[in-house]
Amino acid sequence: MIISFSMGVFSRKSSTDEAVSFPPETESFLNDFKGRHSFDSVMDFLNALKNQKVLVIGDTIIDEYHYCKPLGMSAKENLISVNYESEESFAGGAVATVSHVAGFVKEVGLFSLLGKDNSREDFIRERLGNNVRPHFVYRDDGPTVTIRRYIEKIFLKKYFQLYFHNPFIPEALDKHIAQKLEPLLDEYKTVLVNDFGLGFLGTHAINVICRKARFLAVNTQTNSSNRGFNFITKYPRMDYGCIDHVEIRLATQNRHASISDLVQEISRAVAARYFSVTMGHLGAITYDAEKKEVFEIPVFSQKVIDRVGAGDAFFSITAPLVAMGVPMDAVGFIGNTMGAIAVTIVGNERSIGRNELSRWMSTLLK
Repeated sequence: MIISFSMGVFSRKSSTDEAVSFPPETESFLNDFKGRHSFDSVMDFLNALKNQKVLVIGDTIIDEYHYCKPLGMSAKENLISVNYESEESFAGGAVATVSHVAGFVKEVGLFSLLGKDNSREDFIRERLGNNVRPHFVYRDDGPTVTIRRYIEKIFLKKYFQLYFHNPFIPEALDKHIAQKLEPLLDEYKTVLVNDFGLGFLGTHAINVICRKARFLAVNTQTNSSNRGFNFITKYPRMDYGCIDHVEIRLATQNRHASISDLVQEISRAVAARYFSVTMGHLGAITYDAEKKEVFEIPVFSQKVIDRVGAGDAFFSITAPLVAMGVPMDAVGFIGNTMGAIAVTIVGNERSIGRNELSRWMSTLLK
């Protein structure tokens, strides 16, 4: 069964008393959704997370934003000259996911890999909440993953980016990571894997995770460093999978089928009952294989400042909700609300907490 909602321009007041207008398909979805879930019932779903203990496993990424002012084309070469203005750094990757999760649950464990060459460990630890327990392993042959972006400041137009990382995982390191991880998995009922494919999780670690995690949520990401080599299908089992619309087409090797069909195919391939696919400005699709329900959730974004970290924000809230048995239409609604907030934040400048999310949902469900 596919449950979709077709497109009014309505206007409502936001929590800041600014008029918020949505297209007809969004209003149609919200009206239908309110017939099944009240604001209070949605808040009950969030409040049920308060006693959860969650383990997040994934790549730590230092996101550097180097702001520049364009000077124009070079007189002698085919390149753009820019003038450096300022820079700032954010703790991204799995650390960003942990920071979001920490605002909703009792305790979060973080298991991640740092490089001994420019580890940035102090910077990372300073940005972890009081209810976060970090567990780090280290590699001798590279830095902590860093992505340096060169950006035009006013409109946040990105010129290009540099990766500082070692994507190769030696077998000895993979076995060491698996050994350190195995006893930790016994301490948590819910495990989130944020796999960016940047040289952390190899075959041995993945096998331990899939064998021992009681509730396993997996998010694998395709980027310019790993394109074609980091499909979600490298995980033989999971309870909940979450990827984007490009990643699902790559993983299924299908360019033309509908996402609604592909989400059912991929869930069978990885033995997942629950699955979500984010689709940028087209919203998201959530799926419950046991009930054979596909939900199409529209986007709630009113403005987009920076898309970096939006997918991580979606995953960070939807995975614990799925683990609690929340209906997948509500999972998609809450996830897309989280994503709508995330795209208004530069990089991973800050995390999204319960109060901010509840204000946005209150506006949507008025």
